[in-house]
Amino acid sequence: MPSTMLRQYSFEGHTFIPVIKNIKSLLHSEKLVVIADAVMISKDNIEKLNADGIGFVVGARLANLPPNLIDSLSSALSATDGNITTETYQGQRLICKYSSKRAAKDNSDRLKQLEKAQLAISTPSKITSRFRFVKTFGRKPSLNTKLLTKAEKLEGIKGYLTNTDLPETVIINRYHDLWRIEYSFRITKSDLEARPIFHRLDETIKAHLIIVFADFAISKYLEIKTGMSIKRILKIAGKVLTHKVTNTKTGEVAYVETTIEDQP
Repeated sequence: MPSTMLRQYSFEGHTFIPVIKNIKSLLHSEKLVVIADAVMISKDNIEKLNADGIGFVVGARLANLPPNLIDSLSSALSATDGNITTETYQGQRLICKYSSKRAAKDNSDRLKQLEKAQLAISTPSKITSRFRFVKTFGRKPSLNTKLLTKAEKLEGIKGYLTNTDLPETVIINRYHDLWRIEYSFRITKSDLEARPIFHRLDETIKAHLIIVFADFAISKYLEIKTGMSIKRILKIAGKVLTHKVTNTKTGEVAYVETTIEDQP
């Protein structure tokens, strides 16, 4: 196979920094702040963003925090809905907020996992996979009470790590705006039917991305102007038919639009 037909693919986390630098250059922005989930920004990427003077807001992996810091956060938030506290962690601001709604979900998940762990411990011969609250020493499984206690203390707490000096509420609100990005991708895949296409050449890859983003930009413009969802707009547009009418005597051509009415 010719070498020109081979392409090396990289993990997104490894291409993240070059892309951000290009965006910063294109926008001519010295105050660019990157907002991403914890999966995308690794410790190495955080160090690189700091070195390049690029701000970031990332979801914090609270389970990886030292026990004394978890105790401090839990005590400061005091399981009070809406409470916010800020600590310093690895030279960055760690902002945490307590939500009673999140706590209820975390508690439900923990109890379900605890039930599975206890069942696995009672019948160790049936253990075929890893359980969150089960630890093993040799062949004898037991309950990981240390991890269980940590999970209980973290119930209802969401953390955000940042190197910016933006207000706490701004950090939290902007992070939660990430759902809009996810929603946009869902629109392109579902309503706009922009399915993945495997391209080989850079030109065709870029062309495909431009078409998809242009398509999405137009759809958002229509949503803003009409106040309707793109799904509704496409449904209406699907009822509009354009007919080409030719006068057989004069040869004159005209285009006429008609609408298919909804059936009762």
